[in-house]
Amino acid sequence: MVVNSWPDQQRFQWHLAFAEALPIGRDLTPSYHRICLELLQIAMSYSNTWPTNVRAQAVDLIDRVSALHRRQERDEAIWHDSNTLGEAAWLIAETAAKQAFNSAEQSETRMTAGECAAESVLRAVKSATWSAWSPVHDAANRALWGKPATEAGDCSNWAASRCAYEAVWSAGMGSVALSQEPLTWPLELPAWGRVADLILCELSR
Repeated sequence: MVVNSWPDQQRFQWHLAFAEALPIGRDLTPSYHRICLELLQIAMSYSNTWPTNVRAQAVDLIDRVSALHRRQERDEAIWHDSNTLGEAAWLIAETAAKQAFNSAEQSETRMTAGECAAESVLRAVKSATWSAWSPVHDAANRALWGKPATEAGDCSNWAASRCAYEAVWSAGMGSVALSQEPLTWPLELPAWGRVADLILCELSR
């Protein structure tokens, strides 16, 4: 997903570098937290463009979840509370996005700056919510199947990919909103390059 749109040779080189960097027998939980923390910074890149009626709550959510990733919080109940908070913020952001789309001229190929700003904050909230989802579900998954604490589960893989996807789209939409120009597809998403570098850097630690 990260390098899907790259030219064949560039994509091949990245996959090769990824395979060489992938650690064997190392607990990747700390890496998960550090990667998600950086992804949330990407999502926050254009927070100044977000609609005022949802911006404060979105920034607060991302700050809270970022703090948990920063200290690699181990208390599952705290992660569960953050996940619940994220789901509530998600609904508010969705409402703001619907309002923005309803007040704009609809087009299949173009979006206004206001629509992009509303979409940007929604994506950012989704990114934070997904990143908080994994610590709860991975712990339950390990307990159910009797896996050791050092074994990363499928929940981390899924949550990290969703966190990255939403963060990159949030930055892309925020960039368009900042330009004050209508969006025309296809949209360039340069933050994927930052994610690719982030993954290789983290795995090579």
